[in-house]
Amino acid sequence: MIRKLEAKDRRIIENILKNTKVFNPEEVNVALELIDICLKDEKQTDYIIYSFVDENDDVLGYTCYGKTPMTESTYDMYWIAVDPNHHNEGI
Repeated sequence: MIRKLEAKDRRIIENILKNTKVFNPEEVNVALELIDICLKDEKQTDYIIYSFVDENDDVLGYTCYGKTPMTESTYDMYWIAVDPNHHNEGI
């Protein structure tokens, strides 16, 4: 299931970003900054973040994207990460 980011997801997403061993510490910090922006201001429109969750609402991954400036219908994918324990499950 996919749902909007919730404050309780932040710590779990941070762990996912670190556990993938794909992102360096600076990249993890930037990803968390964007999460914090979305959590602090629900009316902002620069970043859209969704969490991928299981039937127990446990976060398995997330995505962050946003509209590309000066375009009509183009979006940039900023971040996408899935818990390594759930790779190859179609998430």
